[in-house]
Amino acid sequence: TLETQLGSNKFRIRDRVTNPGADNVESELLYHINVGAPFLEEGAQFSLPFAEMAPRDPRAAEGIKEFKTYLGPTSGYAEQAYYFEPVADENGFSPALLTNRRGRMGFLVDFKKSTLPCFTLWKNTQSEASGYVTGLEPGINFPNFRADERERGRVKNLDPGDSYETEFEVSILNNSNSVDAVRQKITKLTEQAPAVIHSAPHSRFS
Repeated sequence: TLETQLGSNKFRIRDRVTNPGADNVESELLYHINVGAPFLEEGAQFSLPFAEMAPRDPRAAEGIKEFKTYLGPTSGYAEQAYYFEPVADENGFSPALLTNRRGRMGFLVDFKKSTLPCFTLWKNTQSEASGYVTGLEPGINFPNFRADERERGRVKNLDPGDSYETEFEVSILNNSNSVDAVRQKITKLTEQAPAVIHSAPHSRFS
């Protein structure tokens, strides 16, 4: 279900995945939330409180020092992806924030960590004609081969009639005060424990 109010700057999605069949089935789920201009631009910034993260592959490892910052449209750019174990607030939600270069507007995804324990950042700053976009992607798993995710315990098994529920909220921040408030929250959550940043792909993630 999608919930919002007239004049609101946010909406909430509650999803339920049900196995209607007669046999146990496996389920993977990732929300590929694509964001572009005006939030995405050269110098745009990504923020997320996390306990641990790693690049998906050697290509992503090339940009590990700059994973929070975005290039402008770049012809020939090859995508990069980063995997995170997020940290949640006192209500159980993790805030993922994309802000424009000046920090005057932001795109915020608050997701319920207990049901969406994985987060993927997808960076695809190709030319605008080829698709200048980034993905903020909470999920129950990472976008690896299913066999790999099964081995790491990130594939959900549903018996006949069983359901799995997820929840997240998307907000548009249209001034620097609202952006700063979320940034401060992320900083406080990050300070709860030192974040581990792997400079190369790690077996825990991929």
